[in-house]
This record gives sequence, C-alpha cells and structure tokens, in this order.
Amino acid sequence: MSTTDNASQTLFRMVSLRNPQLTETKPNNLSFIQRPKVAKGIFDEVIMNCPPNTSKIKAIEDFIEKREFKFTLFNSEKEFEDENYKYLLSIGRKITKREEITDQDWEKTNYYYTQMMDSNKGLTREAISTLTRLWDNLIYQIITQKNFYVKEAICDILKAIHIGYAQNIEVNEEFIKINGEDPVKNSLNGKIVIPKELFLNEETAKETNGGTNDPRLSRVDQAQLRLNAQNNLTIQTAIHKKEELKKLDLELKSIQQDYFKEREEAYKKSYNNGSHIFFGD
Repeated sequence: MSTTDNASQTLFRMVSLRNPQLTETKPNNLSFIQRPKVAKGIFDEVIMNCPPNTSKIKAIEDFIEKREFKFTLFNSEKEFEDENYKYLLSIGRKITKREEITDQDWEKTNYYYTQMMDSNKGLTREAISTLTRLWDNLIYQIITQKNFYVKEAICDILKAIHIGYAQNIEVNEEFIKINGEDPVKNSLNGKIVIPKELFLNEETAKETNGGTNDPRLSRVDQAQLRLNAQNNLTIQTAIHKKEELKKLDLELKSIQQDYFKEREEAYKKSYNNGSHIFFGD
C-alpha cells in the first residue's frame, strides 16, 4: 500500500470521528478515559475568571501566552522515564499499539491504582495532584501542539492508569450493562475525552446536551481534527520511510551476500588454476 493511500485512510479516519461533544460519556463507561471531577486544574480557574464576551478557548490561549503556570510542564518524553511513570508509559504504549498485555502488566497497573486510593476508595491527595498535573499538561499540549511526543506519552500513561482503574471499580448490573461481560478488557479500548466544559461556552453546551442531531463540528473541533490528521500523517510517513529503509537494508545485505559468494567462487577457481591473483575489497 502506498504512502498516499495510508495518508488518505488516516485523514478519512480522523474526519469520520464522531464529534466528542455529541458523545454521551457516562462516568462508568470504560470506553472513555475521563478526567476525574476532583482533578480540576489551572485551566478550570482560567475559565471561571473568563472576561465577558471572551470565548473559553481564547481565554485559555491568552493565559498560555502569559505563561503564568501553577503546574510543572513536561518538556521532554525523557521526563516520563523515571520510576514513577516508566512502567506505566511502557504498558500504555502496548495498549496504543494493540500489543499483548501480560499478566504482570495487569498486576502492575492494578497495584498502582490501589496505591492511588484512600480507605474510602476515593483518590488520595497525592493521586489527585498527579492526575491534575497529567491532565493540565495534556490540555496544554492539545492547545499549543508544542510537543507531539509529550502529548502521546501522557495519553499512554493515562491509558495504563485507566486499566488499573477498571480493575478496582465496583461492578454492578448497570456497570455490566454499560461495559459488557468483560469490562476490564473493554477498558483497553478507552478513548481519552477532553473535558468539554473547558472549551464550550454555556450556550453551545446547552445546544450540545439538548439532544441536537447536528453533526457539524465547531471550529475548535475542525482545527483539532486537522492537527491530529497532520500528526497521524507524519507518523504514517515515518513508518513508510522506516519500512523502505528496512527493505533497502535487506536488498543491500542480499547484494553483499551475492558479492562474497561470487568472490569466494572466483578465489577458489583462480587458486585451483594456480593463479596468485587475489581480489581485494
């Protein structure tokens, strides 16, 4: 399949996505990875103090330009390779790549999430702080598109935490109805949902939640889809180049093997004929 075909399919997948604003996201629906209500961060403060006649997205963009952050930015993917995030990142990448999740992976994510819970099965202060920082950084990356790899790393970590959450949630009839007979497995398909209250103004939110069937995307959604499509196109191009390099490497190895084989045969032939001619490299 050509790069053009891959790119076309990528763009088709991106523009065919349902508008996340129109998707019902029940709290216990493991198909969605949602920010915990207790993990509200700096951007929630920004929209609470949003000036009159200013959209939320504009208020957030203006705030980012001032760089008055109350949270620590992740500036590099390497920052996630410490003992706090390293194995979560590794497991999350497996989830993203649809690779096998081992029993050890399940145990690690289960243990990690149990450490996040207090005696009442709520989140500890430390867990809230961790999740708030992750979500604040994710929202920052979505708005600014500063570092694709940091954004993807955060998404992978959230996916790993999500399957830990799935193993510790209380299961009842309604939960099974929403998530199926194997809810933990369903959590592997979780899609990250950005809090719509950060981007939708009240009037738009009312229209969205009022049962509208209008499939049109807002300008923010359209811009986000274009950016995501560009990112995916970059990945597809990189994958294609990598595959081409692998193919070239195999061809060069084959040529090299043929060369050495012919050289060896020529050497043996000349030796048997009493010749003292040697073939250099």
